[in-house]
Amino acid sequence: AMSYVGGYYRAETWARAHPIFQGLPAGGMMDPNVYREVLPQVALPLGDEPAEVVAGAINGQLGYFSGSLVSVHQLGAGRVVLSTLLIRENLGRDPVAERLLRNMLNYAVRNTE
Repeated sequence: AMSYVGGYYRAETWARAHPIFQGLPAGGMMDPNVYREVLPQVALPLGDEPAEVVAGAINGQLGYFSGSLVSVHQLGAGRVVLSTLLIRENLGRDPVAERLLRNMLNYAVRNTE
């Protein structure tokens, strides 16, 4: 089940320096001025299966929650990228959404034949 990370007590969001964020500021906290259109209200809980967490949210305002905004999971010879970022909703309106989608597609098919 997804957890709510938006609202008045918004979570702190972070992104690793990673090919999915190529050409965008990453490697620390996500700049709300850059990412404001794509930051979601929800995050995925960190499960037991091995995954590469690329971006996440930490909310310690009322209680504590941490979750994934972007994670990469192996599937056969390829990869599946799970994301709660608001990319689809902002295609054609926000260059950050366009860049993230292009980067995700390029990353998902790397090293596959």
